[in-house]
Amino acid sequence: MVVRTSSEQPGAVHRLKILYAEDDPVAAELVRSGLRAHGWAVQVARDSMQASMFAAKGDFDLILLDLQMPGGGGYVNLKRLGLSIRTADIPVIVISGTDDERAPEKSRRLGARAFIRKPVDLDDLVATIRSTMGLPEPDTAGGSGG
Repeated sequence: MVVRTSSEQPGAVHRLKILYAEDDPVAAELVRSGLRAHGWAVQVARDSMQASMFAAKGDFDLILLDLQMPGGGGYVNLKRLGLSIRTADIPVIVISGTDDERAPEKSRRLGARAFIRKPVDLDDLVATIRSTMGLPEPDTAGGSGG
């Protein structure tokens, strides 16, 4: 995994490239715009097949994966990502609105690093991404403005 930085200056933004597999266009855009505000590049896949293709061809640092998408179940996608040599090392955070209480455990068993329930709280998602990727918290006391 390579985490890009926008410059060599202290406090440089960590420029993550994120694949977000989400079939709900409104939810996808809300999350994408929120993550872009943190300086992260986000590509959205609208179904499971598109997510698999993008993941295999892209150079992503992180995958956000909805479990309930057209074109195949999220668990199948999660397992496929873990088995592929091109994607096995990419951390996955599952984002789902499922009522299944076993979903977080099953997701982790299949390789997910974290599980977030919908509706997504952007602050929680950003904190989970930072924790998963080992990124420092932004320097809010530096007075650099945001």
